[in-house]
Amino acid sequence: MSNKKPTQAETVLRHIARFGSITTFVAFNHYHITRLASRIHELRAKGHPIHGCKEISHKAGGQYTIYYVDEEYRVNLSPKNDERNS
Repeated sequence: MSNKKPTQAETVLRHIARFGSITTFVAFNHYHITRLASRIHELRAKGHPIHGCKEISHKAGGQYTIYYVDEEYRVNLSPKNDERNS
């Protein structure tokens, strides 16, 4: 078992595996990740089928993207699979 700190991309993937989705707001507030779209791009390049869905914030009046994987794929994500893709 390695004590190395996970990369930001690994952190994002683990969050999606645990909670089902992630937004820029969550990535920044929980993990201090400021370039979520770049991390998503890295994960997609590694073969992870991450989808994005644009949403409109009625409170703020802007839009944001919710990134997620299909439930079937999410079920197969596990710490063992994360380590294999590192």
